[in-house]
Amino acid sequence: MISRRRAILSYVSAFVLFLGAVACFVRFFGLAFYVGDAQFVPPGVCDRLCQQNLEEMDRQAGHWMLATVLLLCLASGLMFTGWRLRRTQARTGAVSLE
Repeated sequence: MISRRRAILSYVSAFVLFLGAVACFVRFFGLAFYVGDAQFVPPGVCDRLCQQNLEEMDRQAGHWMLATVLLLCLASGLMFTGWRLRRTQARTGAVSLE
């Protein structure tokens, strides 16, 4: 596989991972916003089952945030790899075999 094609594949993969990170962040933000608002409800309104549900949603929000950070790190790594491949190709004057 030619390094230019590898670089393009790396960029496209990074873009897909970035879109996944955005989707994870939207899910995280929705859960975190809901749990954050629910924590200010007066104590008599929310019973024990309600509190357990809020704790579970809080835990899920943490998992979505972790997924967001992980996908962003992977996308950054792929972008850097694609940039290095393109730069190496330009520096060595590699000829495309297309």
